Amino acid sequence: YDRGDQDDRFRLVVTADQEGFCYVLNRGSSGRFVMVYPNRDAGITNNRLTPGEPTRIPPEGANNWLGYGEGAGVENMTFLFAVDRIDALEELFSAGATDPDRVQETLATLEKTVNPEAKLAATTSEDTLALTFTSPQAGAFLKADVPLHHD
Repeated sequence: YDRGDQDDRFRLVVTADQEGFCYVLNRGSSGRFVMVYPNRDAGITNNRLTPGEPTRIPPEGANNWLGYGEGAGVENMTFLFAVDRIDALEELFSAGATDPDRVQETLATLEKTVNPEAKLAATTSEDTLALTFTSPQAGAFLKADVPLHHD
């Protein structure tokens, strides 16, 4: 997703074809991870997706935009969808851990359960990245990494 020299803010709209939980991680140019969604510090704790219902990130009423880090570069966003809460990931971030090695270990463990038939479709507009998770079977887990380029 290339934002070029446009405004440094954007939003996500996520939809899934089955009930589950969405997680959005950002790995900035420093290498550190931040859990963007859910975000306990911002009071955003409900990351449950309802089938077919678009979910805006951040939600209405919250800080209405996501932003890029300082200066030009690439923000590496990781999108996760699972039918059950990912307790290991939530615990890691609730403890304040953003150590890249610990997060990578947790993601590597989770990747062993990825459903290869699950798909992520992305569409873009001027300031919105819309993502749709789909899977031919229940119980899917999906992980997708999306680089966000900015000037």
